[in-house]
Amino acid sequence: MAASSQSFYVNSFTTPQNDDHTYRVNISDYSISEIFSCEPTNNINDNSERQYMDIAINESSLYYISASGSLYQRSIDNSDSCQFLGSLEKNTNSLAVDYENNIYAAGFQDGTGYVYKYSPLTENITLIGNLPNGLIPSGDLF
Repeated sequence: MAASSQSFYVNSFTTPQNDDHTYRVNISDYSISEIFSCEPTNNINDNSERQYMDIAINESSLYYISASGSLYQRSIDNSDSCQFLGSLEKNTNSLAVDYENNIYAAGFQDGTGYVYKYSPLTENITLIGNLPNGLIPSGDLF
């Protein structure tokens, strides 16, 4: 039986240009290929909009969250499919997608941690709630 190939995705940005790159890494042979990152379209003159802090993936889409909370989606197979979904308008650094394609984002601003949800059915972003005092998200949500 032939070994199956599995890939994962890595988002990386460089400073001071704030130039985002997304890579597909094939773990069976460790090959790396760059794929197209969504070009920011919301508040493009704000440097924090040009820094994708995290990505999430489901079977068909990549989701990006900017440092200032703008949420984008693109099809894995179509680099021209990037679209702006909305903004949390808060510093954000953690992102996840669930089996119903709801997107969850967490961040920290003004001394408070929070979690938001984007529903693809309603196309609304809602605050789920604040995180306990002293809890500062700093990575992926699972």
